[in-house]
Amino acid sequence: MSAEVVELRPQARSLPHAIEAERSVLGGILLAPRALAEVKLYTDGGDFYHPAHAAIFEAMLKLDDAGKPVDSLQLAEQMRADDTAHKLRALGGDTYVALMTGDVVTVENIAYHAKLVASKARVRRTIEAAQEIAARGYGDYGDSDEYLAAAEAKIATAARARLAGGGFRPISAVVVETLREIEHDFERREAGGPTAVIPTGFRGLDRLILGWEPGTMSILAARPSVGKTALMMDLVEFAASTGTPCFVGTREMRDRALVKRRLAAHSGVTHERIRRGQFGADEWRQVHGAAGALFDLPIALTQPFRSLLEFERDVRLWRARQDPAQPALAALDYLQLLQPPPQKGRGERNREREVSEMSERLKSLAQELGIAMLVLSQLSRALEKENRRPRLSDLRDSGSIEQDADVVAFIHRPKLRSSEASVLVEKQRNGPLGEVSLRFDHERVRFCEVEDGLPDMPPAPPDEELDDA
Repeated sequence: MSAEVVELRPQARSLPHAIEAERSVLGGILLAPRALAEVKLYTDGGDFYHPAHAAIFEAMLKLDDAGKPVDSLQLAEQMRADDTAHKLRALGGDTYVALMTGDVVTVENIAYHAKLVASKARVRRTIEAAQEIAARGYGDYGDSDEYLAAAEAKIATAARARLAGGGFRPISAVVVETLREIEHDFERREAGGPTAVIPTGFRGLDRLILGWEPGTMSILAARPSVGKTALMMDLVEFAASTGTPCFVGTREMRDRALVKRRLAAHSGVTHERIRRGQFGADEWRQVHGAAGALFDLPIALTQPFRSLLEFERDVRLWRARQDPAQPALAALDYLQLLQPPPQKGRGERNREREVSEMSERLKSLAQELGIAMLVLSQLSRALEKENRRPRLSDLRDSGSIEQDADVVAFIHRPKLRSSEASVLVEKQRNGPLGEVSLRFDHERVRFCEVEDGLPDMPPAPPDEELDDA
């Protein structure tokens, strides 16, 4: 008896969508045209799955922009003018528009349904992006690191995109969004929670720059052995103490070496004694207490890496685990040590141009992920010979670093063996320039407020001076 061969074929699957939510949004706008302003905060015509729904919403937007009433009669006229009325045939014709209002239980839920429509659209775009990535992977994908970085960026962009039709919005939508952000920031501050602007922890610096703002890049620069890493970690730890998620990417220092420095900063036991393991029982209890203070902080540390692509990959993975609306801070130590992304046909390597390209990508990454980016940078060694205050032109391989940065600040210590220190804010896109006086604690490898009354510290050991703090 011959066996019948049955060919099993996968059934076609439709992309994620929410037709009823789309109908509810459109019907709600017809019932309460003022709701259109709120809907525009969450979705646009490109988010609607059904072509007829997308055409209806686009017609509504045109009516609103022209100052005309958004009702069924005006809508029908606008769609005829746009030559999109034929798209309603698949849904029953002109009567469909009038029937949409019958599906609306309450207009109060329109924001929820608009968010649902937008979220389904993000998933569809992510699936489409994944299909494009797969198609390229099966073909000539070029350099593997560049391919993987482009794939990660494409997925992240698709998952977060909201305005698929373009990057412009009416100012009315931006005003509403801004007022809500200010209101939420005020409420968080009143409740004692983290605000949209992440404080630095140094009162003088907060008065000058307010803090780290999501979507911006700040440069903290200094010559070698002045304390870039120490101040970076002071800033990161304070941000984390307010509940702000923080990411630290270090090019040359292992995570355990970094933690040893922070144990010294919090315990009162010198870094040298912790590094050598030379301390008594009482000091051991102090170190354990300091470890407890660090243990629960929302800080992610990387192992040393080589390239900018690795840093971008890790930051995206870290940010994907958080609420995108929550402020967050990423810190990089430091820019000039990174290898740039590979490029086809790259001729003679121009280091200044490479650093400029990496600076531009870091600024774009901050904007894409909605995080504050703190980037350490080296200053030219010519500054050491001249023994003067640093200025913008001293940024090593500067290129467009100062152009991309929203804030550029320098650590200035006239005498490395003294505790005297200051932070010079030499560029601030949205605020004044100025100088903030600090004091550097050699033994605990940290910076302190001058008002804290820190006594003048003894000279640091010679080997400490050679180790960039």
